[in-house]
This record gives sequence, C-alpha cells and structure tokens, in this order.
Amino acid sequence: MDWFQNAWAARFVIIIALIWRWTGYNMVFYLAGLQNIDDSVYEASYIDGATPFQQFMKITIPFIEAYHPVDGYYVNVRYVTVV
Repeated sequence: MDWFQNAWAARFVIIIALIWRWTGYNMVFYLAGLQNIDDSVYEASYIDGATPFQQFMKITIPFIEAYHPVDGYYVNVRYVTVV
C-alpha cells in the first residue's frame, strides 16, 4: 500500500500515532484514580456478596469518574496545540 498517495491511509496512520503518543498520559490519570480507591471499599462489597463485575461497575467506575474532567481537559489542550 502506498502510504503517501492514499489520504485515508495517511489519516489512519496519524490517528494511530496520536493514540499511541497520548495513551500513556491518560493511563497515569486513571492509575492515580485507581490507587485512590481504598481497599476497605472492595472488602466491604466482597462481604456484602458483590461479584467482581459488580465491584467494577459499582465501585471502580464511579470512583474513577472524578478523573474524566481532568483527562478531558488535558486531551483538549493537547489536540488544540497539535492542530
């Protein structure tokens, strides 16, 4: 495939490169969010009979949602500076 002649192929390669470049920054935010969840919350849910899927949906996701605005802000700032 001729990457330089096909505009859609070039766009695809650029999108993949940008995703690869910024994924690490996003993971740092979400890792910080995961580390802030206290183990006692998971322990209490386990005692109450929650399955791992329920723990993920009812504990992990809501606790990480606080980091979505921070991540969204940095994503917008990065893409505006790229363009």
